[in-house]
Amino acid sequence: MSSLNQLDRKTAQRRRRGGTVLEMAIAGTLMVIITYGIIEAGWYFFCKNMMNGAAREAARNGILQSVGTTSGNAASINQTIITYFGNAGLIPHGTTATASGLNWKIGNFTVSFYDYNYDTGVQTQKSDPGGNVPVGDGMDVKISASWAVIGKNFRPMELVMPSQNGGDIVSECVMRKEAE
Repeated sequence: MSSLNQLDRKTAQRRRRGGTVLEMAIAGTLMVIITYGIIEAGWYFFCKNMMNGAAREAARNGILQSVGTTSGNAASINQTIITYFGNAGLIPHGTTATASGLNWKIGNFTVSFYDYNYDTGVQTQKSDPGGNVPVGDGMDVKISASWAVIGKNFRPMELVMPSQNGGDIVSECVMRKEAE
């Protein structure tokens, strides 16, 4: 009778081990998906934060033009964005800005400049602010990029905003020019 009990105990132990392996397979899969989701979400928020910072610094450059400096023109503003993105690792160093109609392309990012008139509420797009944002108006810098393009390296499972849904990340900053 004791040998029969030992046999039943060994069979029960094997069944428990099989259950443990099954539980680990299910829990492990869920943990991997959650981990990749956290990584992808972190990369999304990093990119969004860098774009917000670049738009803020570019708008600041656009309103701080002074006599005898090159601040405020498209080349200077775009260089500010290039430096910001290059230091963050979002574009390779040595990237240049190219004009495309009223917009500029910097790597995978599209940059647009606007003159915002606070009195009338009218926003006018410009290809080059040229350092001539009038006092009292706002310099608006808008940076956009496709998440399917800039997020592809950190998206092994495409959990955050899948590429078939498209989705652009847009950052914008307006700063008012107070005085010369």
